[in-house]
Amino acid sequence: MPDPIPTAIAAFLAHQREARQASAHTLRAYRHELDELQRWLGREAGDLATVDQLTAATLRAYLADRAGGRRARAGPAPARVARPVAALRSFGRLLATRDRL
Repeated sequence: MPDPIPTAIAAFLAHQREARQASAHTLRAYRHELDELQRWLGREAGDLATVDQLTAATLRAYLADRAGGRRARAGPAPARVARPVAALRSFGRLLATRDRL
């Protein structure tokens, strides 16, 4: 059975803390970015509940919205895009290695 998104996030953060020995700062940043993703999914894709329902298109839409989408004239600051991308990449990598995607 596919993992609910909050369960997968908790497992990801535990893995980062225990196996990867991520710093408290890194864990806070990942938690923040994945909490933002959950809030966005609740607003924009309310019926999406498990990690197997996440698609590349959904994640691209999230990142575009997070970066300011088409509303940003000068474009977002690089860190505003890089941090969520890094968090999603790490989260996705763990899900893939555990055959959750």
